[in-house]
Amino acid sequence: MSYLLAVLMGFVYAFQKVNDKRIISKLKIDYVLMGLYRNLVPLLFLTIPLLFFNQVHYLSNGLFLFYVFLLSILNISKTLLYYRALKKFDISYITVLNASTPLLMALMGVLFLKETFSLLNVLGMFVVVSGTVLLELSRVKRISRFHFRRSGWLLVVLIMILSSLIGVVSKKAILEGSVISFIWSIYFIMFLFFMFFYKVRHKNVRKILNLSKKHAIPLVFTGFLLTIAVVLQMYSYKFLPIGKVAGIGSIELVVIFMLEYMFIKNKFNKIRALSAAIILSGIALLIF
Repeated sequence: MSYLLAVLMGFVYAFQKVNDKRIISKLKIDYVLMGLYRNLVPLLFLTIPLLFFNQVHYLSNGLFLFYVFLLSILNISKTLLYYRALKKFDISYITVLNASTPLLMALMGVLFLKETFSLLNVLGMFVVVSGTVLLELSRVKRISRFHFRRSGWLLVVLIMILSSLIGVVSKKAILEGSVISFIWSIYFIMFLFFMFFYKVRHKNVRKILNLSKKHAIPLVFTGFLLTIAVVLQMYSYKFLPIGKVAGIGSIELVVIFMLEYMFIKNKFNKIRALSAAIILSGIALLIF
């Protein structure tokens, strides 16, 4: 069941990232406004279970709140870097450059959480990384023009480090409190940050509520997808090592390429088909 949660997380994240790219590139929505809605929508959705299941008392735990504030800083930094990268590069390209995250998260899990992995699991992580690297090799033109500063590596390496630290801190926080109270607290703080940031940039906060349906519906939808994905991710962290969750979640890359093939009409050649098979094989090693 715990492995199924991680697989579903990968699928939902793929749909959410494709929707993010559509919002930024086609609807031309300001990334600060998008960040605001991405935090407001999960906050509203999670308020119901927070109150219904009486999870509010966890918010009085000092160590839990420390992890929440620390994670909020990491999340805000990662979100801003992610939007900057998303504005310059394709989603699949960002995800490919982010390929080594499962290995880095596994290492941090061993160092900070005392997690253990079998040799088969480690092999599975390397297979997943190999598959994502092969996907990058399918972009021959992009590789031939490779320049370190222009490729997105600097941004994505920072995102990768932040993702790994977020995984460690998230697991520690979940052990101190509940999943729902933890996620709600994070989005509450991040919503306040983006509200302040938006007010500084645009002055008039009322514009937030004056969006047309064309803009509001995609924003609410991406927030809804994000809520589901993060809940699945946190419950996966609760039952599995964070490195395993990241490795299994790499299935999102395969799903993203399939979605790009179906809706954006990107080519899905033999190399990409092979790399997708390699990634899925690596995920199988992580599970079994």
